[in-house]
Amino acid sequence: MKNVRIILFPILLIGSFGAVLFWADLEAAHKNRKSSAKEAMNQLTFAFEAFFEEYQRLPLANITPTDAIYTSKTPLMASLIGLQVAIDENPKLLPFFEYKKAHNGKNGLILNDSENAAELVDPWGNPYHLLMDYDGNNQLTHPRTGETLEEIRTLVWSPGPDGKTGTPEFDEDNIYSH
Repeated sequence: MKNVRIILFPILLIGSFGAVLFWADLEAAHKNRKSSAKEAMNQLTFAFEAFFEEYQRLPLANITPTDAIYTSKTPLMASLIGLQVAIDENPKLLPFFEYKKAHNGKNGLILNDSENAAELVDPWGNPYHLLMDYDGNNQLTHPRTGETLEEIRTLVWSPGPDGKTGTPEFDEDNIYSH
């Protein structure tokens, strides 16, 4: 019986240590994904500001008179990256947004040249959500907190690992630009 304890103790100790390392690795990966999502959101925000500076309006403003939520799919992304299909929105076809290509459908820009389409996906493969100030008052109501955000044209968020957004129980893991 003593030999069994001598053998089991190191195995249990090593197994516990391995579990701690595994958990730490998962936490580090989540932090890296969250950081990558924040980087993309910042770049999207800058792209919208540059678009506004060039055209004195936000993309899709001609069809949306009030604040609205979109996802980072065509036609919005087509307008920001200057695809031909978005010439009505971006007549100069200027590239306001440049980002890395998605890898395995996650964390980057998915371009479909044959359809002239684009989509930006977060590190979990979900499109970003964007609340845009189309009424021009430079205020948005935060979708989670209800707080009025001042001096802002665009709020960007990722639905996070669960891919869900819209209700408080699903918003716990969402990542917001503001």
